[in-house]
Amino acid sequence: MLTEYFSKEFVYLMYFTTSVSIALLVMIIFYIIRSSKINAYKNKMITFMAIFNSIPDLIYTKDINCRYTSCNENFEKRFNYRESEILGKTVDEIYNFPDTANRLMEEDKRVLKEKKIIRSEEIMSFADKTVRIMENIKVPLIRKNKIIGIVGVDRDITEHRKAIEDAYEASLAKSNFLAKMSHEIRTPMNAIIGMTELALRENEVEQIHKHVLTVKQAGTHLVSIINDVLDFSKIERGKLEIIPVDYLLSSLINDVISIIRMRLMDSQINFIVNVEKAVPNELFADVTRLRQILLNILSNAVKYTERGFISLSVDYEKAGENNGSLLFKIEDSGKGIKKEDINNLFDEYVQMDQDKNRGIEGIGLGLAITWNLVRQMGGDIKVYSEYGEGSIFTLIIPQTARSEKVFANVNEREKFNVLVYDHREIYADSIAESLDNLELKYTLVNNDQDLYNKLMSKAYNMIFTSYKNYKSNSKEIRKQKNYMETYILAEFGEAIPNMNLNIVTMPVYSLIIANILNGVDKSFNYSNIKEYKTKFIAPEAKVLIVDDIYTNLKVAEGLLLPYKMKIDLCLNGKEAVSSVLEKKYDMIFMDHKMPEMDGVEATVLIRKIEGDNNYYREVPIIALTANAMDDIVKIFMENGFSDYLAKPIDTLKLDALLEKWLPEKKKNSVFDKKEQNIEESRVIDDDMQIEGFDIMNGIAMSGGQIKSYLDILNIFYKDGIKKIDQLNLYLATQKYELYEINIHALKSALANIGGYKLSEDAKNLEKACEKKDYEYIEKNTNEFINELEIVLGEIKKIVNKNISHGQAHEEIDLSKIIPLLKELLSALETMKAADINKITEILVNMETSRDFRKKMDEISDLILVGDFNEAINLVKNILIEELDR
Repeated sequence: MLTEYFSKEFVYLMYFTTSVSIALLVMIIFYIIRSSKINAYKNKMITFMAIFNSIPDLIYTKDINCRYTSCNENFEKRFNYRESEILGKTVDEIYNFPDTANRLMEEDKRVLKEKKIIRSEEIMSFADKTVRIMENIKVPLIRKNKIIGIVGVDRDITEHRKAIEDAYEASLAKSNFLAKMSHEIRTPMNAIIGMTELALRENEVEQIHKHVLTVKQAGTHLVSIINDVLDFSKIERGKLEIIPVDYLLSSLINDVISIIRMRLMDSQINFIVNVEKAVPNELFADVTRLRQILLNILSNAVKYTERGFISLSVDYEKAGENNGSLLFKIEDSGKGIKKEDINNLFDEYVQMDQDKNRGIEGIGLGLAITWNLVRQMGGDIKVYSEYGEGSIFTLIIPQTARSEKVFANVNEREKFNVLVYDHREIYADSIAESLDNLELKYTLVNNDQDLYNKLMSKAYNMIFTSYKNYKSNSKEIRKQKNYMETYILAEFGEAIPNMNLNIVTMPVYSLIIANILNGVDKSFNYSNIKEYKTKFIAPEAKVLIVDDIYTNLKVAEGLLLPYKMKIDLCLNGKEAVSSVLEKKYDMIFMDHKMPEMDGVEATVLIRKIEGDNNYYREVPIIALTANAMDDIVKIFMENGFSDYLAKPIDTLKLDALLEKWLPEKKKNSVFDKKEQNIEESRVIDDDMQIEGFDIMNGIAMSGGQIKSYLDILNIFYKDGIKKIDQLNLYLATQKYELYEINIHALKSALANIGGYKLSEDAKNLEKACEKKDYEYIEKNTNEFINELEIVLGEIKKIVNKNISHGQAHEEIDLSKIIPLLKELLSALETMKAADINKITEILVNMETSRDFRKKMDEISDLILVGDFNEAINLVKNILIEELDR
């Protein structure tokens, strides 16, 4: 063997040399065989290199050790290196900027390790001292599934990037201009709308009322345009956020219906709604944006439909255990859209068929915003239209179901057999569809004779009919009153004589029917209320309002001010029971959730009191609740409440409740409007704005008076500071029951002052308490408190700027002040909320010395945050000081 005569290394060398020789021999033979094609190959290589070197990008290759193996001429020129000078070197050996070189070296290693393309941008300095923005693209070079190196391309994107930035800055400048101008215009417009609302309430002269109503409608339209411009500017800047929250579909549908049917008042359009009963009611999505989407499309239908119908249908498509999509179909019998225009329907500033639709208001942003919102929510929108016949919009919006509770369900449905008779065929069919959906027995009749025959059978215990049909058959229908309930289907705004009829305002859909049959909903005659006006005053009526949140008390009191009633306030259920024993009220508004003694406990105690000709058993007690759900309402009715009123308080429902429950002898329907204490008009300036707040709605919730609203904001500020400390304490000590009481109070108080976004956050925390989801509470409380602190800071600025105590007067009239201080001391010691409120307000607004006003402000603050003991001590100290003078 060779290894016997030669060393091992020498043998290996010979083997290697022989192998190389064989390889070389094979290559020579191959070269000779291909010699006929060599010239063509050379030409191709020359062409390739010419292209390679003419490309303006910097191109190079590297081996598996990240060392350069080739580059094009542009690479040589920019770095001022010849190819031969960089071969075998790494980027950190040729580039003079260590930080950039290190980053590029790390990218090389990642490409080799991960075997994938990497893109990056670098600001690079070159040999000619220019600084450019370069896009780096690095591709792994793979042969036979083995990585052998890197191909890199560096592209100069400086001018491209500058063009993009210039375009972005121009767009940003435009958007900022639009946003600022929209804000500047919206502020006075909100004030105009608010003042016209007050004027509508105050003035009864028909012609003036019509003029003011026209101003309000025009102002409302202008504000909607401004809001569209603001939203679109946010979309252009990428600032439009989707913020999902827990919400109730029933509340969303109710909100949408309330707004759309107001817009359809006095029109020739029938509005129908159908919601599948099995749709989940408790959902998780951005309800604010979803409401905006539905209102945009429905409002568009209102604008382009002169007669006929508009319908909203809602269904749900399940995709997983808790996931699915809401399916909305909005159909109208309006003008329709030309086929050639449908593709441009969702473009901005586009209005279709302008010659025909010249009188239609709008600037063509609503549908563009809608399309963007639907896309951002992960949904889809489609349109089908026949020109001159109408349109159908279908929406698919992804949702998360929070529970299996369905939208509508009738208990003991086998008990009901329903008749439907309405001359408006579309309404009759809609009611029938809802009854069918609820799996109820029903019969649809279409003429008087058929109705008569069905009534004679005495097989039905309920009838839904129009007032026109009722009048034609009232005698026969009234004969069935002992065993058949009659419900009149009225248009919103339709005047129905008060004949002790159950009146429900169209559109009527599955939930309304289910609530009626389950005994939850009591029908009120809202149909003849076109604009909110106080229809009577009741100066002799005595009303008690009970709520543990002082802000809520002031809101309710503000809403009742136009009725000129005598109002007392209580801070808890225990105090309410004592007040009822001392004074005979005509009506009591009782909050549900309160510490120490809640509204249900207090009502049960009041109902058990004996004497006074059954007064305590019969006095109307109205539940104030932020949770007007079926099971909660049932608890109210079972425990002695007469009725309920959902918070935030709807002025129409409040008016209907007062009309229903106040004694007739206490109501004066004719009075001098000049006697009403309406605040002088004033413009809300730019500073009176809080992000996430509907200030104008907050003012409306305060009785329409800005001064009342400012007072309530001041109260909320003081209470909010205290609530933050309490939330932190109860969270740290895991006292979740007390935490829930405080977060519930904040939820309703925020809603009352127009802070709906933060109110929704509080609602989610309250729900987490109910579900004992402590992980959610721990995770989200800090963010909620941070947002609340920001809001409180904004409120403090507004209050400090707008609330003035008048000119300072150093002289104090002790003959007036001392008796008031003594009354305040007595009220504080006996916890009489109404007296505390009235006396404090008098003292705070008296023209006194700066020092005295400062002390009264301190007392007022202590009262607002519930520190009555400290307030008592301070009043005593002031009395001693003043008496020593």
